Amino acid sequence: MKTLSTRIDAISDTDLATALNAFGCATIKGLLSPEQCEGISRLYSKDEPFRSHIHMARHGFGKGEYKYFSYPLPDLVTTLREKIYPKVDLSRFDAAPLIAFNATKETNYGNETHG
Repeated sequence: MKTLSTRIDAISDTDLATALNAFGCATIKGLLSPEQCEGISRLYSKDEPFRSHIHMARHGFGKGEYKYFSYPLPDLVTTLREKIYPKVDLSRFDAAPLIAFNATKETNYGNETHG
């Protein structure tokens, strides 16, 4: 099994930039292992790792919710930021792109496609 660092190193900088420029986000299938997805998704039900919890309907933005991690960030998130952000020319954006997780048990692990 490849390590997270190895999987991040394999991401095409060009494909990542193309997706960010076209859509404002990029999906990297197979980036996290099933265990990493499960571990990060288990945090969501807890209050301690987060500094705020946003309910979108309360602000007139439709359905759903999201949370902002508190500092220090979980090691997984820190690694993702430290390894992925240098791949992106951040000078092209008004703000640094966010790393958002869609951590589900459905995974395409081992069948990486980028962009």
